[in-house]
Amino acid sequence: MHLSIITTSDKLNCMCNKIFIMKMFLLISSISYFLFVSASFITAQNATPMPITGSFTFPDFSITNQADMNTYLDGMKSLNIDTIIWGYSGVVYKEGDCSGPYIEDNFFSKNDPNFFSNGEKLLQSIHDKGLSVYVGLAGTWNCVNFASGSISDPNTDAGRIIDFSRRLIQEYKNLCTAKGWDCNFIKGFYIPEETNIGTFHNIGWFYKGMADMIRNQEPNKKIIISPYQLESIDYEETYDDVYYLIQDVGIDIVAPQDSMGTKLVTSLETNQQHFTALHDAVRDANAQLGKSAQAWANVESFTNCVNSICEPPDYQMLKQQMQTVDGLVSKTITFIYSWSFATEPFLNNSGAQYTPAFAAARAQLRARYISDFLPDTSPVPSPTPGDLNNDGTIDMLDHNIVLQEFYKNGSQGWIPADINKDGIVDIWDYNKLVELSGD
Repeated sequence: MHLSIITTSDKLNCMCNKIFIMKMFLLISSISYFLFVSASFITAQNATPMPITGSFTFPDFSITNQADMNTYLDGMKSLNIDTIIWGYSGVVYKEGDCSGPYIEDNFFSKNDPNFFSNGEKLLQSIHDKGLSVYVGLAGTWNCVNFASGSISDPNTDAGRIIDFSRRLIQEYKNLCTAKGWDCNFIKGFYIPEETNIGTFHNIGWFYKGMADMIRNQEPNKKIIISPYQLESIDYEETYDDVYYLIQDVGIDIVAPQDSMGTKLVTSLETNQQHFTALHDAVRDANAQLGKSAQAWANVESFTNCVNSICEPPDYQMLKQQMQTVDGLVSKTITFIYSWSFATEPFLNNSGAQYTPAFAAARAQLRARYISDFLPDTSPVPSPTPGDLNNDGTIDMLDHNIVLQEFYKNGSQGWIPADINKDGIVDIWDYNKLVELSGD
């Protein structure tokens, strides 16, 4: 029998080979994992996320008549936006050096016809267009600190804001009565005082005071807040604050700003962590407390703000922001339609936020968004002019279509009933239809 002699050198060579094989295995595993993650990331980046279906509206431009307000909301509806968050229906402030008296601006009763936030004008169009709205209560401007004072003392900042908000709720009720509306389209109320996620355990008393007042006035309406976020806040802090808002404050909809436009959050990774915590906290609170709270995302659609003038965002960046929250929230809203997607002509005379350069950028952003999120499903136009329902003949059915669309307006030729393509359906379109039918 021949026996091999295994030397120390042989043992070392064998050990080295094993180490080499292990290193190669780890290297190949790492490369495979990297390729898998990269492929997943690319797939996510190319995926189409849940669309934006809500927007804040904010009084930084003038709408001079009801027709313009209708056009403004038609622009939102054409992007399938169905929910408006009205920033605030009144504001509390002091002038100058803060030594003067409190001033309360009530936008329900404001008589300036050129002022955007006339409550009756805005709510009339929202009602007529079949949209939903959350009415913002009393906001704060110069020299007023919502976290100062007592919620029960109207002579202090906190108490005054809550008392004024109560009166604004009564204003909306009065308007509903005067108009004969059932006001089911008003889904709830937005608390406009902003703070960041991570601070609610310290100043939750104010939000609790607001929520209790709202519940006393309108127990069946929802309460929504939209706090901003910071890069430094982690998963645990976000989870704890959101759970607290649902359990102890009584908030129904938590819609955090992603804070990417303001650059308070600087990475998509941090954003995903925040919204994962939001998702988990809402899920757990609902399961453990028997609640029906909702997690929304407020995706900021602006960038590069200088002196409160903000550019429309880069489209790819906005889409990545939307992809980051996709699957973690039940609704995506934005701040703000007018800065990002609006193309209504009357905006062009509304100050530094609405320059020709910004108007062109908004139009481009809108076109790209429509291309991705709103595929064209309109019927192929009939080869017969005046055959509006594409049934091969011009008859009473086509006449009825024009009558049903009478006085609707939009871009030129925006619907078949706009036969002469002047942007409005009127008697000239009807006369043209009669001419084409030979009647």
